[in-house]
Amino acid sequence: MTGNRTLNCNSGTMIFEGNFQVGGSATFNMGGCTIKFNGNLARFGNANSFDPGTSTVIFGGNTEIEWNSGSDIQFYNVIVEDGASVTADVDVFVLNDMTVEGDGSYSNINNTSLNVVGQVTGDPQIFGVAPFITNISILNSNSIEVFFSRKLNQGPAENIGNYKVRSTLAGAFTDPGVVDPSPSITSAVWNPTDSNRVVLSLGFTIVADTNYYLWIQNVTIEDSFTQKITVIK
Repeated sequence: MTGNRTLNCNSGTMIFEGNFQVGGSATFNMGGCTIKFNGNLARFGNANSFDPGTSTVIFGGNTEIEWNSGSDIQFYNVIVEDGASVTADVDVFVLNDMTVEGDGSYSNINNTSLNVVGQVTGDPQIFGVAPFITNISILNSNSIEVFFSRKLNQGPAENIGNYKVRSTLAGAFTDPGVVDPSPSITSAVWNPTDSNRVVLSLGFTIVADTNYYLWIQNVTIEDSFTQKITVIK
């Protein structure tokens, strides 16, 4: 879909059996729909061509995700079905939950990354060199434990400058944290016996019914690949 066209999907289910492409001045607003891609290619042309809304995107085939805007591509919910295989040559940002079913697989290639704000189900079927957060556990009102998909190097994992808690998904890592100018993270303790886990002490008290977003940069895994900015609620 190209040219001056707009496709709105407010509710219901939309299935694309072949390859999918949207670009140019065209816009695809996914709204609250369920969108299923069964083709070999899902290509999104630019940052203004695609709005994920609160949709659920299902991949049912052997699909390559392409994105030409130079930034990450955002989905809301993502499901990779049994038997499907998804390859992303772009940074993928899932604003809510991601599920990879038992016989499905998802891979990031060429040093691209996966960032999931909500819950990740099917971690063993998710592949890529960059680590991502699989879970966050609240230990008490002033500390959390972060679980990564890969084993981390101690030095970067314990550098509090690599972490920040913010109250929004928008902006950049350098923007203020929730208690700026005070640090939102006061200590980071890497687990030597289970090195995909880090306990973070917070410079503030967690308040119920409030959204917090943990931003992470420059954390490296044991084979030296670097984690790009990760955001999780």
